[in-house]
Amino acid sequence: MLKFKNLLFILAFSLTFSAFSQELKQEQLSKEWVLLTENSGVKIYVMLENCTIAGAPKSFDFVFLKFVNTNSTAKTVDLQLMVNYDKHCTGCNDENKESFRTFKIPAGATVFGDNTFKQEKMNYIIKNYNGTDDYIFQSILLNHLTIK
Repeated sequence: MLKFKNLLFILAFSLTFSAFSQELKQEQLSKEWVLLTENSGVKIYVMLENCTIAGAPKSFDFVFLKFVNTNSTAKTVDLQLMVNYDKHCTGCNDENKESFRTFKIPAGATVFGDNTFKQEKMNYIIKNYNGTDDYIFQSILLNHLTIK
C-alpha cells in the first residue's frame, strides 16, 4: 500500500510540474484559442487580441484567458502568468500580486475573457501602444497553477 501511495504522489507531482513548464512564444499566440495547459480536468487557453479602449488614442494588445471545466464539480483555479519582454518580465517574482489571479469555474462550464472585458481579470496587457516603452514582447509562461 505504501508503494501505491508513493506512486500516486510521484504521478501527481509530475502532472503538477508539467503545468509550470507551459510557455508560449509570441509566434505561437494567435487570434484563435491556443491550449496553454490541462490539469485536473480544467483546460486553460490563451488568445492574443488587439483592442481599442474608449478614451485611449491608440490600441492595446491583450492575452485573454479561457477555462473549460470538464468536471462535474466546480473548480477554483489560482494562477500566475509571467509576461516576458526583451528587457524585463512582469509577474516573474512572487511579490507581484497583480499577476496572481483566482477564478471560480462552475461544473461543466466554459468561461473566457474577451474585448468586452465583462469577465474580470481574464486578461493580461501585452503591449500598450499609448506608452513610450520600447519593450518587445517575447512569451508568456504559466508560473503558478493550483486547481482545487
